[in-house]
Amino acid sequence: MQNQNFKILRKTGRLVNGNEGGAGVKYHAVIDNIALCGTKPGRLSNWSFYEGKEITCPKCLAKVKKINK
Repeated sequence: MQNQNFKILRKTGRLVNGNEGGAGVKYHAVIDNIALCGTKPGRLSNWSFYEGKEITCPKCLAKVKKINK
């Protein structure tokens, strides 16, 4: 990714019954507290303090590829 004016973050949140723990984590491209796919923190979640190494959200990834053309 050439133009990295964003952070690669995942959302935190509460696990209701523990079964969600193995469901995988999506890392988003975040600018000004909103992901390129439109995801933003909710009532029970926020952005993690730790940055990821690669974007795994398909929508964010598509927008980053489009920007970097």
